[in-house]
Amino acid sequence: MPTPASSPDVLRRVSLWAPVVCYCALIFFLSAQSGFDFAPKAVWDFDKVIHGVEYGVLAALLLRATRNPQLSLLMAGLYGVSDEVHQLYVPGRSASVYDAIADVTGAGIVCSLWYWRNRKP
Repeated sequence: MPTPASSPDVLRRVSLWAPVVCYCALIFFLSAQSGFDFAPKAVWDFDKVIHGVEYGVLAALLLRATRNPQLSLLMAGLYGVSDEVHQLYVPGRSASVYDAIADVTGAGIVCSLWYWRNRKP
């Protein structure tokens, strides 16, 4: 008799949530860096676009795991805000409301597209 935590169910959950956890860890790691001297200066002209894409990817991973655009947007947005707070404590970094807005905007675009594509007629 299968248990609620049967092996296929656990493997399925891990396969859905492991990419989310790994991607959040990558975001945290990158946010903990004091500087990105290796990146060309021109990259930073597109800072808000980079934020939007970064959190759009997070939203897509969350959508894959939750199948819920509202929850995915909330989770991505809260992680974006917490990331900005985290940067307050990293030497050479600062928090920006505009970065958080770009994070939520990128996640919102992905969640909106997912909702529009999957809505019932």
